[in-house]
Amino acid sequence: MKEDEKLTFEEEVMKDLEKKQILDHYSLMWEEPVRLAVRMEKDNNNRKWKGILGRYYESDNQVNADSTFKVETKTRKKTFPFLGWSKSINIAVSIFLLAIVGLKLLYNDVSNYLNEINRREVVVTDIGERREVYLPDGSIVTLGPKSTLEYFYSNKVNKRNVSLIGEGVFKVHHDRLRPFKVKTKGIETEVLGTTFRVKAYEDENVAIQLKNGKVAINLQGKQITTLRPGEKVIYDAENHKFTRGYFKSAEWKAWEDNKLYFSMTSLETVINSLEKYYNYTFEIDESVADYVVMGQFNVELTIEELLDIISYSADINYKIIEEKIIIRAN
Repeated sequence: MKEDEKLTFEEEVMKDLEKKQILDHYSLMWEEPVRLAVRMEKDNNNRKWKGILGRYYESDNQVNADSTFKVETKTRKKTFPFLGWSKSINIAVSIFLLAIVGLKLLYNDVSNYLNEINRREVVVTDIGERREVYLPDGSIVTLGPKSTLEYFYSNKVNKRNVSLIGEGVFKVHHDRLRPFKVKTKGIETEVLGTTFRVKAYEDENVAIQLKNGKVAINLQGKQITTLRPGEKVIYDAENHKFTRGYFKSAEWKAWEDNKLYFSMTSLETVINSLEKYYNYTFEIDESVADYVVMGQFNVELTIEELLDIISYSADINYKIIEEKIIIRAN
């Protein structure tokens, strides 16, 4: 509106107290929308406000009808910034909640992944039992009796590490990026892909035989020696001594056929082997402990049948008392 019209409008409004009050309310609404809007939101019953606006528009029409001047007004869109703020806050809260949910899901995924890759499987065989174990990487282990194999359940881990107590033949799936390691009684056998046998019972020296491929023998993180097909190494943990040599193919074949193979083996060592296949305890006289035994024996024989065969060659006798076998010289 022009300046002179503005002055005339103000003079006319000042003459009427009610019009002045309406204009003050209107100005308050225009200049302080946030405070007024919050007050309106708290007061659910806004009839008084609607009445004031109604009287204002009614008076405004009367002024236009009775006055000699024309009031030009511009319609302004009344905005309530707090509504925008509320919307922004809602969006922010929604994003925050979504972020929390996302982090929770991510945490669960990470936790499940860590649990999976850190999960270890343990396989235990009983007396006289053999079992094939298929590892996640495609390798196959044939466990001998009274043996324990522990390995990672998941194939997502970068390392292919297993631990063995007892006896097992390993057919290792080739993976040049992830060496396969067998840890037992202080030493480590490391390969990429090959077939080898490890014998590492608690009461015996560690024996490692290589059928094909190549393996490295490590002790405390340092490479001690390597084996080629047909070679074996025996580790005396008590004296920290390694002995290299060769094994006979008949010995490997006997293992595959589930037979016990003895070649110039002391009777004491033979008895240690029998205890892993037969559920008996043995008592052996020291005078016959060094007797030598040779031959292959099918483990499907009864203990009486097997001891009868050994007695003929080793010149011994035995007595079975419940679950105990006593061996003496003839």
